[in-house]
Amino acid sequence: QVDFTRGAARSPGGKPIIALPSTADDGTISRIVPFLKPGAGVVTSRGDVHYVVTEYGTAYLHAKTIRERAMALIQIAHPRFRPWLVAEAKTRRLVYADQIEMRIQSPVYPEQLERWVDLRDGSRAFMRPLKMTDEARLREMFYRLSDESIHYRFFNMIKSMPHEKLQTFLHVDYEADMALVVLTSAGQDAEIVAIAHYSRDPRTNFADASFLVRDDMQGKGIGTALMHTLVESARANGVGGFTADVLMGNHGMLRVFHKHGYAVQSTLQDGAYRLRIPFTKKRIRGRRAQAK
Repeated sequence: QVDFTRGAARSPGGKPIIALPSTADDGTISRIVPFLKPGAGVVTSRGDVHYVVTEYGTAYLHAKTIRERAMALIQIAHPRFRPWLVAEAKTRRLVYADQIEMRIQSPVYPEQLERWVDLRDGSRAFMRPLKMTDEARLREMFYRLSDESIHYRFFNMIKSMPHEKLQTFLHVDYEADMALVVLTSAGQDAEIVAIAHYSRDPRTNFADASFLVRDDMQGKGIGTALMHTLVESARANGVGGFTADVLMGNHGMLRVFHKHGYAVQSTLQDGAYRLRIPFTKKRIRGRRAQAK
């Protein structure tokens, strides 16, 4: 096994991949574990493995920190064992002590929302749902934003984005809470250049929507593409419509909300528009996100 794994890593274009079911013994034992017992007989080192694949997804481990590897493996474990794995990882200080607990009924990653986006300048970007392992990429995106973009998104100036704040973005259930990101490519070294999010209010069945696009990627149709896919996801999950607060000067975001095909109800108060967008029976044509 070691020879095959290292041989794959040293071959041109080779990738060492470990594929295994997430459980054993009729689902009673997790194959993803917090530690190896003495005498386990594992001969492949953690430095040799680049990818681990289960029926719940793929974890990319190469050149990642211990914390990033732990979270990536937990995310592809069987949902029933994820809370236990997080608790064990905290005990061993493999993840942050305040890492948000995962639900026992963890949501399935909506792979159907992954797609390529054609941008106005002729280039392409990759859109997918946000993952728990995106924390470092989100932080890097934040520190490349201008003060104006930060102000438009958060309505005040935020100078830092620590782990505590990032967790509020990363903890989504892909149903009542959804987050989509746009990346420079589908590769492991891709940068996040945009994020869109909605959170459903159970009292109204409407979801508050927000968007953020890195300054150098604005004006290329990314916001429109995110809007189409976010609406697609919201409608599939039974959301009745979107609400949003947009500052008067944020003309680009106002255009995104007004041009997507649904009637927009807006009121102006204290320099910001309060938007309410009920979803009608009209459907967005095409599955693939296109920048208009």
